[in-house]
Amino acid sequence: MKVDRLLAITMLLINKHKVTASELAEYFEVSVRTIHRDMETINQAGIPIISIQGKNGGYSIMENYRVDKNFLKEDEILSLVTALRGVNKTYEDKNIGNIIEKVCGLVPENSMENFNKKRNYFIADFTPWGESEIQKKKILQLRSALEANKLVAFCYSDSKGIVSERCVEPMSLVLKISAWYLYAYCRYRDDYRLFKLGRMKDITILEEKFKERENNLTESPFTKTWNNKKVQHIVLKFSASVRSKVEDYFDEDQMAINKEGYIIVTVDYPEDEWVYGTILGFGSEVEVIEPDTIRKIIKDRAEKIFSIYQRTRE
Repeated sequence: MKVDRLLAITMLLINKHKVTASELAEYFEVSVRTIHRDMETINQAGIPIISIQGKNGGYSIMENYRVDKNFLKEDEILSLVTALRGVNKTYEDKNIGNIIEKVCGLVPENSMENFNKKRNYFIADFTPWGESEIQKKKILQLRSALEANKLVAFCYSDSKGIVSERCVEPMSLVLKISAWYLYAYCRYRDDYRLFKLGRMKDITILEEKFKERENNLTESPFTKTWNNKKVQHIVLKFSASVRSKVEDYFDEDQMAINKEGYIIVTVDYPEDEWVYGTILGFGSEVEVIEPDTIRKIIKDRAEKIFSIYQRTRE
């Protein structure tokens, strides 16, 4: 991930007098062009980077510039380490562990015991129960394509089950609620799209490279994909017996108990297959009160399920 690489480069430059772009490119397994862009980003962040030309050239940090132990406060270091530990659980990178140790080195010795205690107060782990080796392989594949600016081809099944062949310009890997997505420019649709890794099959990294498009990913443009879905005002009635399960899905302010003891949940959700699947997952313990459109969809699907089990086994 870019933020991890930027931090690692900064720490390397602090610990070494000079490093060449080719050395950094080989170490982080990216192109020299990517390293040049990283240096511009670090410089813009306020760390004075010097580019030395010639045979013995390379990059270094301006003389007399130092990051001392007062550069970050203890709570700021703790927040950074917590975030990096969370990333390390979801995205395997040989450098993240080294970065964590280097950042922890900024903590004063007399504060280390208290710091280590606080490290366990909050743990960020976005990995699903039962990690998938196939997903890890996909992430590594797509990461290599991202860093090399190579086109990616794959077979994709959308939320409606429609299968199509895609060729995309990968832009970013996105982790959203324990699910991984690829944000890319789709040449098939001639527009930016978000692809769920679980629906991507037969991923192939092509030899053809592409020119990067102007797109500010710091503003999270991929959120428009979620926001463009039709939002429905949904009212659900749950049996009291499934309260603990209901609390796993909905916040307290979305729930109310009526006089019969049923749990009434009121939410505004983008209408999609996730909503239908979640409702059906509660079986006979839930009833859709509003809207009528979703009520009918659930009714039709329940009847279809019932008809399957009405058939006599051969």
